[in-house]
Amino acid sequence: MKRDNIDNAIARELKEMSPNPPENEWFTPRLLNRLPQRQDRHIKQWLVLICVVVFVGVTLCWALVISRANFMVVTVRNLLTFVAMIIVTATVVWQTIKLSFD
Repeated sequence: MKRDNIDNAIARELKEMSPNPPENEWFTPRLLNRLPQRQDRHIKQWLVLICVVVFVGVTLCWALVISRANFMVVTVRNLLTFVAMIIVTATVVWQTIKLSFD
């Protein structure tokens, strides 16, 4: 993505307007370079694993509801159950894909 003159001007203004951090002799560049890296990757792996487990649970719920459903009579409860399960399934699939590719 290219930055034009407006982007540069906004960045310059924000940098000038932002307060400077207080000086602290303990936080030297050498110390900051020795700090451990953030562990975001492990958190994402756990979230993807949780989403996969939830997706398996949703799949089992679909199988259970379809196996016990009487398709000769459609009730409001059946419709609400199917709509809720569709929303949960779509949300879980979307979150799993989103976390996988971030």
